[in-house]
Amino acid sequence: MDYAALISELTETSENISQTDPAKIRQLLDRAVVAVRELRDKIDRHPALNVRDAVTFLEKISADLAVGDVPVDQCRSALKDASVMIEDLAAKSRSKIY
Repeated sequence: MDYAALISELTETSENISQTDPAKIRQLLDRAVVAVRELRDKIDRHPALNVRDAVTFLEKISADLAVGDVPVDQCRSALKDASVMIEDLAAKSRSKIY
């Protein structure tokens, strides 16, 4: 997966959220969930059992978008959070390889 392209797309969409189709936002959040899980597996870093998983938040926003029940600010926040998570995990993944 091209994480840099996904990060860029998440960031760009968060900045232009009012002009973006909710279906595209949902697709991006779903791709972000896959990317986060993939990167976590690569570096063997998973959330603690007693901590709420941020991926659950992204999945909930995506599901709520399907029924049109998400405020614009919450969508923007989810997209930004996803890009930061992917960027952080990708950096850790690269440093673990070397």
